[in-house]
Amino acid sequence: MVTAAAIVAFNLAQSDPALSATAEDPWKALNFLEGTWNARTQSGSAGAQVSGTYTFKAELKHHVLARHSELAACKGPKSYDCKHSDLLYLYQEAEGQPLRAIYLDNEGHVIHYAVSTP
Repeated sequence: MVTAAAIVAFNLAQSDPALSATAEDPWKALNFLEGTWNARTQSGSAGAQVSGTYTFKAELKHHVLARHSELAACKGPKSYDCKHSDLLYLYQEAEGQPLRAIYLDNEGHVIHYAVSTP
């Protein structure tokens, strides 16, 4: 599940200069994402009720920020995929390059993102 919180976070306009990324540490502005977040939706466009968590965690010696989702409960119409799973990885291809992200799911979707921070 692509969460609005994750997408909005990439484009978040923060006024706090302490959150601004620098050339030395492009990850600094995304530090607030690290941890486990609760996710809930009720009666969205699919008519489903879903709850779970997603965790942002630095991996591979902090060269990747990975978001893993875990489904706790799901009720929906027969056409709704309650077994949906996905991964989101934020990465930097080379030092000095901008951060990028890739989203993959069990339905075969692959989405590439350019990540911008304030």
